Amino acid sequence: MTSRMPSLLVTVAVSMLAAVGGSTSAQNKQVSRTSDTIHVSTLSRARVIGELGWPLGEIVMIEGIASDGAYTRKKSDLGAVVLRIRAVNGKPLKSEIVLHFLPFQGAPINAPSAGAEFKYVGYETGEYAGVPEKAFNYVPRAATTNYRFTTSFVVLRNEKISR
Repeated sequence: MTSRMPSLLVTVAVSMLAAVGGSTSAQNKQVSRTSDTIHVSTLSRARVIGELGWPLGEIVMIEGIASDGAYTRKKSDLGAVVLRIRAVNGKPLKSEIVLHFLPFQGAPINAPSAGAEFKYVGYETGEYAGVPEKAFNYVPRAATTNYRFTTSFVVLRNEKISR
């Protein structure tokens, strides 16, 4: 199940881009359906599997080490706290998965320091981030990241201090 996760996320992301961005009234362009496209309405009926191998929104416990955004060397991670996840629900992963740290709004959870071990209860969630390249045909270019689907881990409770 885990080995197919990156390809599933790419398929969902590409499909969403095609479904959402492919048909505009200005261009009156229709997207043809293929095996790698889905309509946005499908997402509300489907269980989307995240990078962790669990459906987005499923409550899980993760363990690992926190890092600053420079760890990934990605522009989109600069200034962020990233979680280098090494185990899910007590089961070690074959290779670490890196997700952004996102505390639940209003929860008394502080961002971990780089190098700190963590054990969190929460869920993986996803969203589109960045700006589509063609947007700059209509507005002045701005510093941003590429338009892409990304996931984060929403922390509900810090298990290291909440017992």
